[in-house]
Amino acid sequence: MKIGDEEVSFKKDLSNSNSSEFKKLAKLTREEVNKAYAQTEVKNNFLSVDVNKISRSYDEEDSGVLVNLTLKVMGDESINEDLLREELVKTLESTENPTAAALTLSAEVEDVMDFDECSSSELNDCSAAGVCINEPGSYTCKCKGIFTDLDPVNPGRICASEVKSCDLCNNRGDCIRDDTGDSVSCKCHRMYLGRYCEINGIRK
Repeated sequence: MKIGDEEVSFKKDLSNSNSSEFKKLAKLTREEVNKAYAQTEVKNNFLSVDVNKISRSYDEEDSGVLVNLTLKVMGDESINEDLLREELVKTLESTENPTAAALTLSAEVEDVMDFDECSSSELNDCSAAGVCINEPGSYTCKCKGIFTDLDPVNPGRICASEVKSCDLCNNRGDCIRDDTGDSVSCKCHRMYLGRYCEINGIRK
């Protein structure tokens, strides 16, 4: 990475996201990537960029830095990792491109890959009793085998194990165990009401 004609050298403070050095370089990077994509065919789909971390270059002899980014784009079948990389390379790497000449920052694009929301439970809202399935630009959730999906509109978010016509529910409903396995509630059959399906709704 270069800022103007000057190469960026790694400093310890760049690994600290609270340092002024990190914030300065992160801000410049966001601005330049925003400008870069504004000149490409994905400009209408491009939303924003976040700087995750700044680290030493893979090449120990290289004085540069490696900036890890997350690009946010609107879903479109034509938008994929290859296109995002190709368009960024055109502006950040190409000295022949007039757009590149206007940028303060120039850099080699190391890699562009799909963000894996399933890599951490903090990045998706799948149930603890569900499975997260990573997809290009998104993810889906699916309840594990023994668990019943209680929300077909948003699959894999509310998963519960179910016992048909159980004693707890007076044989008028199904016992539903939550994804922790600790709490049981009743899902009453048609016309039955109450916490344990003890009320006959027909008589009411």
